[in-house]
Amino acid sequence: QLPSEVYGGDIYYQMGCVRSILASGNPMASCSTSGALPCYQPLYGTLAAALAWLLGGRVLVAMLALAVALRALGAWIVFACVRRRAGAAAATLLAGFWLLVHPGLLLRYTDLAQFVVAPAFLFALVHYLERHSWGAAVLLGAALAVASYTHAVLFTGAIVLTAVTLPLGAWLGNGSGGRPRSAAPIEGARWMFVAGMAAL
Repeated sequence: QLPSEVYGGDIYYQMGCVRSILASGNPMASCSTSGALPCYQPLYGTLAAALAWLLGGRVLVAMLALAVALRALGAWIVFACVRRRAGAAAATLLAGFWLLVHPGLLLRYTDLAQFVVAPAFLFALVHYLERHSWGAAVLLGAALAVASYTHAVLFTGAIVLTAVTLPLGAWLGNGSGGRPRSAAPIEGARWMFVAGMAAL
């Protein structure tokens, strides 16, 4: 990374990626994916470029507006996930703490992955382990697909965590009300469906 005080560092690099997508209309034209190792995926750049297009090509304004929206979305995801299990008071406290531990503007792909996509994936994973339904499987598969389009490190960690917890949950019976071990083949089929969604 170049020194931020002199050259702008990651933020200006990200702005260049957004401008590439905005100019070409192609998310894969991002400088993070064009001729580069597949680590920094183009979801953030695509969202920022779409917003910049709506704002008449003002990339910096779009990135700042998106930063505000992403902070609100991330805090809401944490609040919604915790409220179902611990009540509104605990959810409000944890959502506020989530905002405090991420004080900066969300202006990069890594910020999007850490603050929004990671808690959304964990919410979807816990939801599936609780419900063991096809709807929950679709939600988890969609969360993995979003992770794959956000950041390669997040996607790898999410796949490993999913691959460990889903078969284990099916075998031990972690569903609401308990699941017999004979349900393992059905849960395995849902797990394969989730993996297929992620591959898409």
